[in-house]
Amino acid sequence: AERLAAEGGLPVSRVDKHSLNLLTRDRPHQGVVLQAEALGFEPMPLLPPPPSEGARAVWLALDEVSDPQNLGSLLRSALFLGAAGVLVSEKNS
Repeated sequence: AERLAAEGGLPVSRVDKHSLNLLTRDRPHQGVVLQAEALGFEPMPLLPPPPSEGARAVWLALDEVSDPQNLGSLLRSALFLGAAGVLVSEKNS
């Protein structure tokens, strides 16, 4: 994680477990926390066409996923399985 942060030009701070617990409001963190701003929603009236003729683009559509750990797991699975994109509803997500 430190190498990836350094490659991305992100600062790294080493803190004690208590500080991590405070940052995560006592949720599981496995010793690593990233402070970031919330992603904004971008409206998408239509899905883009598949990248090539005859190709099948598979999208992951999510509705009311509010647990960040579940969202992270779903996003990692979508990446691994080659999903063309992920749609997340703005309401209750």
